[in-house]
Amino acid sequence: MINMDINNLQDYSIVNILSQFKTQIKDKNTAFGLLLKLKQSLEFNATIDWKKLFASLGELYNDNKPLYNNAEYTPEMINAEDLTSSDIFVFGSNTQGKHKGGAAKVAVEQFGAILGQARGLQGQSYAIVTIDYSGEEPVTLNSINKEIDEFISFAVDNPDLTFWMTKIGTGISGYEIGEIASLFGDRIIPSNIILPKEFTEPHLYNNYFYSESLNRYFHIKNEKCIIAVDIDSLGINTLKVENARNVLSNDVIVITEEDFVIATEQVLKKMF
Repeated sequence: MINMDINNLQDYSIVNILSQFKTQIKDKNTAFGLLLKLKQSLEFNATIDWKKLFASLGELYNDNKPLYNNAEYTPEMINAEDLTSSDIFVFGSNTQGKHKGGAAKVAVEQFGAILGQARGLQGQSYAIVTIDYSGEEPVTLNSINKEIDEFISFAVDNPDLTFWMTKIGTGISGYEIGEIASLFGDRIIPSNIILPKEFTEPHLYNNYFYSESLNRYFHIKNEKCIIAVDIDSLGINTLKVENARNVLSNDVIVITEEDFVIATEQVLKKMF
């Protein structure tokens, strides 16, 4: 057990405390000590900068899926009459704020987006730049990633607003859903941001997976075809489905192509 003198704790950094919690928790006494330290931190740091704290926690969080605790997702179609005055429509914009098509056009017509304003809060909408109209370099995934950073910070600063994000970057911008979804991996999503379901599952846009509960390996050959290797029943099956990713069980983890090949070879050796 880790020895911890609760009366002489010096470092009350919340991130440090949570780092300890993540790496040191071994028994109930350790957990109690770390939680008490967290309680003391909150009591003695009344002027916590929650935006900086949220960014720091994001660096501590390490998972290929975002930490998303909402029970709902952005619907395919969002109508102004379905939202309240505190709900914000989040859409993909361009560098000149020419909101003429797709979700941007809806933002102008229904949510008060301002022509010529490329990014940020405008009316009951929030713009994230995903396409370049200046004739210079295309907007990269890295630049969109930075825009998402700024957007999340804005949401943390405005907990009284709820942000409904559309599938930014996947229309005129030309990015695949999996490319944009990958930007949300390793992120902690504030409770006042609602995401499209696809953005909450970036791991599903890989090609090789393993399910421990089923003891089964998967390879998504294309969007409508999946190869399943079943270790227990010694089966290798090709499944034709409408959406291959929907076949995956909820507990799948991403693996390498080599892992999949090794599993397939093991099954073949036992079969023949």
